Amino acid sequence: MNLRNHISDKVPEHLLGDVPKRFDIIGEIAVLSIPDNLDNYKFDIARYITGIHRNLKTVLNKTTKVDGDKRVANFEILFGNDTITIHREYGFSYRVDVSKVFFNNRLSYERQRVVSKINPHEKVLVPFCGVGPFAIPAAFHSFETVAIEKNPEAFKWLQENARLNKVNNNMILV
Repeated sequence: MNLRNHISDKVPEHLLGDVPKRFDIIGEIAVLSIPDNLDNYKFDIARYITGIHRNLKTVLNKTTKVDGDKRVANFEILFGNDTITIHREYGFSYRVDVSKVFFNNRLSYERQRVVSKINPHEKVLVPFCGVGPFAIPAAFHSFETVAIEKNPEAFKWLQENARLNKVNNNMILV
């Protein structure tokens, strides 16, 4: 969805080129990066997004790039107040706190493609597994999966997601 086309009545024409063309939806949370020169319009943009996607409970403005060992960005809440959500893809559910762990919904097809290559009796190793979007489908389709995660916050969600998806018996969590 191109935000620029739909927010042109709120943002002056000379700034429309800076309005993000798209946003991501992770569960019930929309995430976008609004440049500083649009500070006066960021809440209008958030209202527009929640107006067309009524199931959203939060809109986040990503204020920094993903950085550090934990690969986490900083966010500003523009709408709502909860950064925890359940994201669903290809029959699996992932509880995640978007403000504390890395999660990219744009990789869903790639995750599904890789998992489709697993043979039922293979053992799978998933380093840097985050909250489990590669590891959990792998555990569902494989004999045994070893999932390794360094970020304690992501590891906590990985454990919960393994239970949520009923694959904790097929996984070794490190």
